[in-house]
Amino acid sequence: MAPGIRLQRTISRPVVSESAEPQLLYILLEATPEGLAAELPKLPLNICLVIDRSSSMRGERLNQVKDAASKIIDQLSQDDFFSLVVFNDRADTLVPAQRVTKKADLKQAIARIEAAGGTEMANGMALALQEIQRPMVS
Repeated sequence: MAPGIRLQRTISRPVVSESAEPQLLYILLEATPEGLAAELPKLPLNICLVIDRSSSMRGERLNQVKDAASKIIDQLSQDDFFSLVVFNDRADTLVPAQRVTKKADLKQAIARIEAAGGTEMANGMALALQEIQRPMVS
């Protein structure tokens, strides 16, 4: 198989009605490498987790997300960059983009996340894009 990338998309709504009002449509794009060698050099990651902390995440949902985020941190190396953005009806940067040097501190930041408020994902995504770009500008 020749090297390539398989793309899969998932959209938030199958149909967008015609309207004079602005509309929001979310698209999840998943890129999967195909036909690549099994042993590739490890390149540094620049990852920003965006976590929904709205009231709808209260309880077990948020606990599962926090557990998954901690497991991601376990897999990062000191060469990787990590940032953490949370959102409800507003977005906040809990961990600005930085090298992964103190995993325990990053996990504590995740553990302190509490659910409250509404859900405004767009602000969280915009803030995450700023954090992802920060190491590239420095």
